Amino acid sequence: DLDLVRQVLDADESVDLELEGYAAPALLLVTSGAVELVPAENPEAAPVRLPAGQGAGLGGNVVVRAADGEATFVTVIVGCHAYPDPDAGAGFARRAGARLSGRL
Repeated sequence: DLDLVRQVLDADESVDLELEGYAAPALLLVTSGAVELVPAENPEAAPVRLPAGQGAGLGGNVVVRAADGEATFVTVIVGCHAYPDPDAGAGFARRAGARLSGRL
């Protein structure tokens, strides 16, 4: 499976990416503005700043925050989430409101 999700964040808005149970790391690409990434389990960590055009491979749960006004990013998640019941996990892609799935 391949999940492709686009997320638009308003100034000072953040979203939790729950990626811990996925089979492979996710890829995040900032398409406009800038974001800051912080591990969800360590919110006091120094944020990693990514401006438009930059990306990162992510594993584990991450908080993505708009850095300087509105920001847009896409996340590509490869593989199945390790939910025992596919309907049990709301999953990041479904909460974000956009999902493309298919077999590679």
